[in-house]
Amino acid sequence: MGVIEKANRTEQAKGPECPLIFISTYEKFKSLKFAEAQHEDKVVLVNRGQITFSEIKAFKDTVGYDLTYLDVELIMGMDALFEGGNNV
Repeated sequence: MGVIEKANRTEQAKGPECPLIFISTYEKFKSLKFAEAQHEDKVVLVNRGQITFSEIKAFKDTVGYDLTYLDVELIMGMDALFEGGNNV
């Protein structure tokens, strides 16, 4: 048996910054995708599961956000990336 030494950890590569024009779409996605549970010292995001078109429609009607077709496509695309992230 040998001794396993500590692995050298390198900083993870960061992706590109979100363009300012899509920040509002990302905020809408985050509102749909996650529920926030606030604790004394932290905020925990709870995944609500895969987003459906009917949930987007209900969200739009309930909250009153103006969602374009592009917004819906981007939200569904981000959700697909999030849900299938480990399968890529």
